[in-house]
Amino acid sequence: MANLVDFVNNELSTKKDFPAFGAGDTITVYYEIKEGEKTRTQFFKGVVIQRKGAGITETFTIRKMSGAVGVERIFPVNLPALQKIEINKNFAVAMREANTARRTARESATTKEAKKAAQIAFSAAITAAQNARTAALTALGNPPSKPTTSVPTTSVPTSN
Repeated sequence: MANLVDFVNNELSTKKDFPAFGAGDTITVYYEIKEGEKTRTQFFKGVVIQRKGAGITETFTIRKMSGAVGVERIFPVNLPALQKIEINKNFAVAMREANTARRTARESATTKEAKKAAQIAFSAAITAAQNARTAALTALGNPPSKPTTSVPTTSVPTSN
Protein backbone atom coordinates (compact mmCIF):
# COMPACT_ATOMS: atom_id res chain seq x y z
CA MET A 1 0.00 0.00 0.00
CA ALA A 2 2.85 2.38 0.81
CA ASN A 3 4.32 1.73 -2.65
CA LEU A 4 1.03 2.76 -4.26
CA VAL A 5 0.94 6.04 -2.29
CA ASP A 6 4.55 6.78 -3.23
CA PHE A 7 3.78 6.02 -6.88
CA VAL A 8 0.83 8.45 -6.90
CA ASN A 9 2.87 11.15 -5.13
CA ASN A 10 5.83 10.82 -7.48
CA GLU A 11 4.26 10.08 -10.85
CA LEU A 12 0.69 11.33 -11.03
CA SER A 13 0.79 14.57 -9.07
CA THR A 14 1.53 17.80 -10.89
CA LYS A 15 4.60 19.53 -9.54
CA LYS A 16 5.06 23.25 -9.89
CA ASP A 17 8.30 25.08 -9.32
CA PHE A 18 7.61 27.65 -6.63
CA PRO A 19 10.33 29.55 -4.78
CA ALA A 20 11.37 28.24 -1.39
CA PHE A 21 9.58 30.00 1.45
CA GLY A 22 8.85 29.32 5.08
CA ALA A 23 7.17 30.63 8.21
CA GLY A 24 7.63 34.37 8.65
CA ASP A 25 8.05 35.20 4.96
CA THR A 26 5.73 37.72 3.36
CA ILE A 27 4.45 36.30 0.07
CA THR A 28 1.85 37.00 -2.60
CA VAL A 29 -0.07 34.02 -3.96
CA TYR A 30 -1.75 34.38 -7.35
CA TYR A 31 -4.55 31.91 -7.97
CA GLU A 32 -7.26 31.45 -10.56
CA ILE A 33 -10.95 31.85 -9.73
CA LYS A 34 -13.70 30.58 -12.01
CA GLU A 35 -17.05 32.36 -11.90
CA GLY A 36 -19.42 30.76 -14.37
CA GLU A 37 -17.64 30.87 -17.72
CA LYS A 38 -15.24 33.64 -16.73
CA THR A 39 -11.89 33.14 -15.06
CA ARG A 40 -9.86 35.76 -13.28
CA THR A 41 -6.67 35.91 -11.27
CA GLN A 42 -6.84 36.98 -7.67
CA PHE A 43 -3.98 37.46 -5.24
CA PHE A 44 -3.63 36.96 -1.50
CA LYS A 45 -0.72 38.79 0.16
CA GLY A 46 0.27 38.03 3.73
CA VAL A 47 2.67 36.41 6.16
CA VAL A 48 3.25 32.66 6.06
CA ILE A 49 2.30 31.23 9.43
CA GLN A 50 3.08 27.60 8.78
CA ARG A 51 3.88 24.89 6.28
CA LYS A 52 2.52 21.41 6.91
CA GLY A 53 2.63 18.02 5.27
CA ALA A 54 4.82 16.59 2.56
CA GLY A 55 4.46 15.59 -1.05
CA ILE A 56 0.98 15.86 -2.50
CA THR A 57 -0.62 16.77 0.86
CA GLU A 58 1.64 19.75 1.63
CA THR A 59 -0.15 22.96 2.63
CA PHE A 60 0.79 26.43 3.82
CA THR A 61 -1.19 28.99 5.82
CA ILE A 62 -1.08 32.73 5.12
CA ARG A 63 -2.40 35.46 7.42
CA LYS A 64 -3.21 39.00 6.33
CA MET A 65 -4.99 41.93 7.92
CA SER A 66 -8.10 43.11 6.11
CA GLY A 67 -8.96 46.34 7.86
CA ALA A 68 -8.92 45.45 11.55
CA VAL A 69 -9.77 41.78 10.97
CA GLY A 70 -7.17 39.05 10.58
CA VAL A 71 -7.86 36.69 7.67
CA GLU A 72 -6.13 33.33 7.31
CA ARG A 73 -6.19 31.08 4.29
CA ILE A 74 -4.79 27.59 3.79
CA PHE A 75 -3.43 26.76 0.34
CA PRO A 76 -2.46 23.27 -0.84
CA VAL A 77 0.91 23.50 -2.60
CA ASN A 78 -0.33 21.27 -5.43
CA LEU A 79 -3.56 23.23 -6.01
CA PRO A 80 -4.09 23.38 -9.79
CA ALA A 81 -5.47 26.92 -9.53
CA LEU A 82 -2.19 28.28 -8.09
CA GLN A 83 -0.47 30.27 -10.80
CA LYS A 84 2.56 31.75 -9.05
CA ILE A 85 4.01 32.69 -5.70
CA GLU A 86 6.10 35.83 -5.20
CA ILE A 87 8.28 36.32 -2.16
CA ASN A 88 8.02 39.92 -1.00
CA LYS A 89 10.17 39.66 2.12
CA ASN A 90 12.24 36.83 3.58
CA PHE A 91 12.27 36.61 7.34
CA ALA A 92 13.86 33.81 9.32
CA VAL A 93 11.64 32.97 12.27
CA ALA A 94 11.21 30.08 14.67
CA MET A 95 7.96 28.15 14.37
CA ARG A 96 6.86 29.12 17.87
CA GLU A 97 7.22 32.78 16.89
CA ALA A 98 5.18 32.42 13.70
CA ASN A 99 1.91 32.48 15.64
CA THR A 100 2.79 35.79 17.29
CA ALA A 101 0.37 37.57 14.94
CA ARG A 102 -2.56 35.57 16.29
CA ARG A 103 -1.52 35.99 19.92
CA THR A 104 -0.80 39.71 19.53
CA ALA A 105 -4.21 40.32 17.97
CA ARG A 106 -5.94 38.55 20.88
CA GLU A 107 -3.88 40.43 23.47
CA SER A 108 -4.50 43.75 21.73
CA ALA A 109 -8.26 43.24 21.84
CA THR A 110 -8.07 42.26 25.51
CA THR A 111 -5.90 45.27 26.33
CA LYS A 112 -8.32 47.66 24.60
CA GLU A 113 -11.22 46.25 26.60
CA ALA A 114 -9.22 46.53 29.82
CA LYS A 115 -8.24 50.14 29.07
CA LYS A 116 -11.87 51.06 28.40
CA ALA A 117 -12.95 49.42 31.68
CA ALA A 118 -10.16 51.24 33.54
CA GLN A 119 -11.27 54.55 32.01
CA ILE A 120 -14.84 54.01 33.19
CA ALA A 121 -13.74 52.93 36.67
CA PHE A 122 -11.33 55.87 37.00
CA SER A 123 -13.98 58.36 35.91
CA ALA A 124 -16.51 56.86 38.35
CA ALA A 125 -13.97 56.97 41.20
CA ILE A 126 -13.17 60.64 40.55
CA THR A 127 -16.87 61.55 40.44
CA ALA A 128 -17.51 59.65 43.69
CA ALA A 129 -14.58 61.42 45.38
CA GLN A 130 -15.84 64.82 44.24
CA ASN A 131 -19.33 64.04 45.52
CA ALA A 132 -17.93 62.87 48.87
CA ARG A 133 -15.85 66.05 49.18
CA THR A 134 -18.87 68.23 48.43
CA ALA A 135 -21.01 66.34 50.96
CA ALA A 136 -18.32 66.61 53.65
CA LEU A 137 -17.82 70.34 53.12
CA THR A 138 -21.56 70.95 53.14
CA ALA A 139 -21.94 68.93 56.37
CA LEU A 140 -19.25 71.10 58.00
CA GLY A 141 -21.05 74.24 56.94
CA ASN A 142 -18.46 75.20 54.32
CA PRO A 143 -19.98 74.69 50.88
CA PRO A 144 -17.38 74.32 48.11
CA SER A 145 -16.19 77.66 46.73
CA LYS A 146 -16.43 76.58 43.12
CA PRO A 147 -18.54 73.86 41.56
CA THR A 148 -16.79 70.62 40.68
CA THR A 149 -16.59 69.62 37.07
CA SER A 150 -16.36 66.20 35.56
CA VAL A 151 -12.91 64.87 34.80
CA PRO A 152 -12.13 64.28 31.13
CA THR A 153 -11.80 60.59 30.32
CA THR A 154 -8.55 61.12 28.41
CA SER A 155 -6.50 61.65 31.56
CA VAL A 156 -6.61 58.01 32.61
CA PRO A 157 -3.31 56.64 33.89
CA THR A 158 -2.34 53.41 32.13
CA SER A 159 0.28 50.91 33.06
CA ASN A 160 2.15 48.90 30.47
